[in-house]
Amino acid sequence: MDLTDKYGEGWCITLAQLPKTDTLNLMGVLEPRSEPDGVAKASDRIADHVTEGGVLLLARELPRGWSLVLELEGTAGWIGAGNSVLGLLTADGRTAVTVFCDPNQCMLLAAADGAVIGKLDLDTGTFTDDVDQAHPLIAALAALGFDPTDEGDPTGAADTEDRATLVTLAVQALTGVTLTDDDFEGHWAGGLCATGR
Repeated sequence: MDLTDKYGEGWCITLAQLPKTDTLNLMGVLEPRSEPDGVAKASDRIADHVTEGGVLLLARELPRGWSLVLELEGTAGWIGAGNSVLGLLTADGRTAVTVFCDPNQCMLLAAADGAVIGKLDLDTGTFTDDVDQAHPLIAALAALGFDPTDEGDPTGAADTEDRATLVTLAVQALTGVTLTDDDFEGHWAGGLCATGR
């Protein structure tokens, strides 16, 4: 599953341990609705340089109680990468994972208990800040071969330059969900979110 091949050079996904409607609400979509052609609608907004009304967020539910949110409009920043949004999504002991890629970077943000606990640069395989190596999410990434001490290069499964593989492996390690192309096909729910969250 290669999201860059599917959506182009800019995209963001967020996985949260909430139903899709709750996830969209916490991300700023006040009235989620059915978006059967959501990806085409988002693509049209980008092609037409539409910025009024906010950013279109699309969501669907995944196995194990997770929801998946897709963003394709990142010109004002990715909603799912905001510290405040990740804090809301992870309140009350929940976990959330955001991955965003553009031509210059591919980053993974792991959040738990109301805070971002790790930022991993998937292009270099290194964490951008100090992390709590004992935290279960950081330990899961370390088990893939990402060095939380920032002293070594990636090893094992993490020792690849293929962004698509790294995204799939890291999301699976943190959520237990194996993303496939089917997770991005078909019907979505969604709505507009004001930027700046």
